[in-house]
Amino acid sequence: MWLHRDGAFEAVRDAELPLTLDAVREHLAGQLLTGGAAAPARIEFHVPYGLLTTEFERWRLPIGRRGKAVELGWSYEVVVRCPDERDGLAGSHWHRKWQWFKSHGGAHPEAVQHVTDGDVSGELGACLQATEPPVCVLAEVSDEHLMDALDAVLDAGIPIALWPRPGREGRPRGELATALRTCGGTGTPDVGRLPGVLKALRIPRPGAAAAGTRPPSPPALLWDDPERVPERRPLS
Repeated sequence: MWLHRDGAFEAVRDAELPLTLDAVREHLAGQLLTGGAAAPARIEFHVPYGLLTTEFERWRLPIGRRGKAVELGWSYEVVVRCPDERDGLAGSHWHRKWQWFKSHGGAHPEAVQHVTDGDVSGELGACLQATEPPVCVLAEVSDEHLMDALDAVLDAGIPIALWPRPGREGRPRGELATALRTCGGTGTPDVGRLPGVLKALRIPRPGAAAAGTRPPSPPALLWDDPERVPERRPLS
């Protein structure tokens, strides 16, 4: 477990053996309770491919007043990362696209690519990596095509992606585009503000539960900065 502070990573907890998700949850809660004024604004989960769709932001941890359980995504920007998938040619694309993002910013009209079910094919990754942009993919896809879309995102080195949570019945179409528009208000959407925007969207609105309305589940966010990856550490 790492804390990123003053431009560098600091290890705050080591484990001799791989942990279960329940153990990670417990250790994370303990770390957040001891953070004090230095508590992080963002929590990044560096995960293997198979855990990309895990709803970490919905983890309920006993970190509130008097140990009250609080959803993680209500208090922190929660993103997922998949740095172990950035190998081979995909690693080169990843660095190249991030440099374009740094140079041109997230408000550039070519920064974002919308992907729907009809776009998903074996060649999608090749299409997405052909040029420096896009650096962000909005994967407005069904559950059936979700993992193929994420495969293409990783093959192409796309550093930022939003996708709908799998298995969410009645999810309105266009929610990813809505999240991006919210990012920029009335102007050009700014991809760089996405982590903060999703945090705001995850917080329930007053009266929603009493009215019996259930807001759409905010999308998952992949946010992979190749210049901010902690060193690899052996388990032995």
